[in-house]
Amino acid sequence: MNAQRPSNESRKPLWRRGIGPRLILYITLFSSVVTLLGTAVQLYFEYQRDMASIKSNLRQIEVSYVKSISEGVWSFNDRILKTQLEGILDLPDIVYIEISNGEKPIMTAGKLTASKSVEHIFPLKYQHRDTVQQLGTLRVVVGLNGVYQRLQQRVIVILLTQGVKTFLVSMFIFYLFYMLAGRHLTTMAGYVRSLKPDALSDVLIIPRTGRHNEEDELGIVIRAINDMRVSLQQAFNKQNQTEQKLSTAYAELEMRVAERTTELFIVNAALKTEIAEHTQAEEALQEKNTELDRFAYTVSHDLKSPLITIQAYAGMIKKDLETGKYERAQDDMKRIEGAADKMTSLLNDLLKLSRAGRMMSEPSLIDMNRLVSDVLAQLTGVVTQSLVEIVVQPDLPAVHGDPKRIAEVVQNLIENAIKYRSDQAASRIEIGTRQDGINTVFFVSDNGKGIDPRHHEKVFGLFNKLDVDSEGTGVGLALVKRIVEVHGGKVWVESEGEGMGCRFCFTVPRV
Repeated sequence: MNAQRPSNESRKPLWRRGIGPRLILYITLFSSVVTLLGTAVQLYFEYQRDMASIKSNLRQIEVSYVKSISEGVWSFNDRILKTQLEGILDLPDIVYIEISNGEKPIMTAGKLTASKSVEHIFPLKYQHRDTVQQLGTLRVVVGLNGVYQRLQQRVIVILLTQGVKTFLVSMFIFYLFYMLAGRHLTTMAGYVRSLKPDALSDVLIIPRTGRHNEEDELGIVIRAINDMRVSLQQAFNKQNQTEQKLSTAYAELEMRVAERTTELFIVNAALKTEIAEHTQAEEALQEKNTELDRFAYTVSHDLKSPLITIQAYAGMIKKDLETGKYERAQDDMKRIEGAADKMTSLLNDLLKLSRAGRMMSEPSLIDMNRLVSDVLAQLTGVVTQSLVEIVVQPDLPAVHGDPKRIAEVVQNLIENAIKYRSDQAASRIEIGTRQDGINTVFFVSDNGKGIDPRHHEKVFGLFNKLDVDSEGTGVGLALVKRIVEVHGGKVWVESEGEGMGCRFCFTVPRV
């Protein structure tokens, strides 16, 4: 966890990674707030001072100019009026003056250009023969643009001055903090991070100048770290001594346990081996007995049929010879010959099946492309006569096994597909492979009569023929199953039902 901490902290913003940058940030923020508040107060008083100056100018106009202007209006002296208006216009922030007789302006000075202004109207009166005559009004417009402009300039000057001052103070405080604490804290952090059980003898020493350095906060922290180092060193020494004692005791105990475990393991292994051998022998014997029972039943049943046929027709031949029916006796002889041929075929197939459990040659690498080509060459006559289209996928993978036995498997599956081809559709046989997980599946598929899913297991039984009128003894698929299983593979059939064609699949070890 400690090794990952620097990388995690390096992804944080700069102001969160050190006390110095945060100190500068907080000082800057606080100084900015104080500066803004002070500036606001100062601007308020400046504004009040400017407004007071405007009021003072208005009072001056009332005291110094209104009477003279009234006399000029009474005597129609335009020169005096013009001189007075120009004098008023010279006062600060006065932008426009207008003398009116109550209906229309008599004389004006200045321009109404200020966007923000205040105005004041002075009544013009003249006393003639103890009678006060109302002559008109004097309108004075004071522009506030100058006031606001001066305030804006003061704001800029104050903010720039305070900003520079704040920056310089912050940098000076940061420098002081770094020199007095920051660099020493970094050194202490590196020392604590490098503490290891084998390096606890190294003392933390930080060179500092000054008389009271050992009594300040950093001095207290340095002493605390060194005290912690001494405590850890003592604790690790005690722990090492304890671990050595425990290690010695554990080694002795482990040696005794290992001796007892070895003895028990040898005895247990011998018992397991003996039990496994007995179990395997019993299972093998049971399997052989079961297979022998099925074989004996099947053989006795299928061989009995031609024997019964021979026996029946032999009796009929005897009667035919006694009665002189020689032509009928010849027909019976042909039937006896057919039954004998059937028995011969059964015996030959049984002999093949009994030999299927043995390898005819040493297992080797088999080029399946060449093997399929050789099998098809042997079946050229049958294929041509049956008008079957045979398609072979290119680049069939090589397998390891007995070439002659694998050839028997392929030949039996092709002959079976030809035998049960469809009478309606154009017969087509495909030989190829597909990938089923890590296993390569070889298949021989056809568009023939198909097999009901209920009989998928039955077709691999000895002498099992779904079509009793078809040729053959029913040993071919049983022979295929026996050869594939001897090679460590599996064989099965895939068909959706009668008339849907079927696909015989098998697996053998690949190279």
